[in-house]
This record gives sequence, structure tokens and C-alpha cells, in this order.
Amino acid sequence: MRNRKLFLILTFFLTFTVFHQETVSSQSILKKKKKEKNEQSSTADAKDKNSKKSKGKHGDKGTVVDVDGNVYNTINIDGQWWMVENLKTEHYQNGDEIDNVINPEKWKDLKTGAWASFDNKAENETISGKLYNGYAIIDPRGICPEGWRVPTSDDWEVLFGLLGMSGSGPDGPGSKLKAVSAVWDDMARNTVGFSALPGGHRRAGGSFEYGDSRAFFWSVLKTTKDRGNAIELVKSSSVVNEARASWEEGNSCRCIKE
Repeated sequence: MRNRKLFLILTFFLTFTVFHQETVSSQSILKKKKKEKNEQSSTADAKDKNSKKSKGKHGDKGTVVDVDGNVYNTINIDGQWWMVENLKTEHYQNGDEIDNVINPEKWKDLKTGAWASFDNKAENETISGKLYNGYAIIDPRGICPEGWRVPTSDDWEVLFGLLGMSGSGPDGPGSKLKAVSAVWDDMARNTVGFSALPGGHRRAGGSFEYGDSRAFFWSVLKTTKDRGNAIELVKSSSVVNEARASWEEGNSCRCIKE
């Protein structure tokens, strides 16, 4: 009988000890997980703060380099980082070549990405960069430098909201986007530093037009992949036009930071 009591006491003691150890172990695991969660939350908060900080402030300037080594000036316009020069790259982000198509007959039949200099003259790239068809603009390999992309219609709307779309003359939105240059007109003010210059346009049929009087910039639509829009600035006008653009057309590209 006595041995039985000792056995029961020993069993109870061992059971209690194991239970206590498991409880302590479980509490330690919970504390560890809670600590890890707090650390992850702190890291995420820090990353978020750094991300917000990296946006900089209105008027900040910088540079970005494309896959070909071309260096572009950039500017922060109310939280959006824009290139202030037109894209010139001849390669997608992964290094694949974008075709330079000179022949107008070939241009109009394209269903793949291509670029051209205005009037097929390389010296025109100093002002306009390259003119890209829409197939290059939407190619999944990416045409803009790493961390940058082709602006969407929403991106342009944010910029237009800052400019105000009701002004006219020097106070018009087009005047605020144009670089102060003799190639434009005396209304150009470049208020936000976008520094737009006339780069012309290549029609879907392959011919060129408006090289010294208009700028056309690609805008990607989220609602359709059948076409894009072209943001148009016109000499002797202070307005900004936004019109439908087929992928066969050639327009300038200004990239925006992701």
C-alpha cells in the first residue's frame, strides 16, 4: 500500500513537472513570436518611412540612367518623379534590342516594338529623343529605366491637377509644362520644371509631322490594351490636348518613377 502511495506521488510529480515545462515552453514560443512580429512591424514601418522619405519634396532634382547608359535629369513635381528629357534608349530593360525602323511601309505594318528619330535624322534626338511606337511602350520587358515606367492616364491626371486646367496664356497648363525656349513661344513658362520641347510625331502610316511645333507623349490606359493616349502640347497654344493614339503611331516617352 505504501509503495502504491509512493508511486502515485511520483507519478503526480512527474506529470506536474512535464506540464509546467510545456506551459513555460509555450509561453516562451508565444513571447518569441510576439517579439518577431513587433520587430517585423518596426521594420515595415521603417521601410514605409524611408519610402515616403525617398519621394523627396517638390522641386527636388536628380538623375536616372537607362540600360544604354544615357543619363536623364529628373524632377520631383508634387511627389511625382518625372524625367525632364525624352527617352532615348535602343534596348528594353533586359538588354533586348528595340528595332530601328526607317522604312514607312514597314513601320505601318509593325505589330512589335520599334523606334525612329524624327525624319530619320539622329541629330533631332537632341531635342526629341526617340519616337516609339505603342508596341514598344507596352512591351512587358520594359522600356524605361529600372524602377521607372511609362506614365498612365492617372499619372497625367495628377500632374494636370497640380497645373490647373482652366488657365490661359502664360497661366495655361501647356505653358507651365513647356521649356522656356525660342522653339516654342513667349507664353512658355516651365513652371513645374517639366521642360517639354517639340519632338514631333510619326503617323501610323510612317510619315513624320510637327517636328518643330508640337510635342506628343505616350500615356498608357488601364481600361484598354487596344490603344493608348497621346498628351499633346502645341506651339502658340497654352492648352494640353489628350487624344486617342493607336499603337502604330510614334510618340515621345517621358518616364515616371514607380
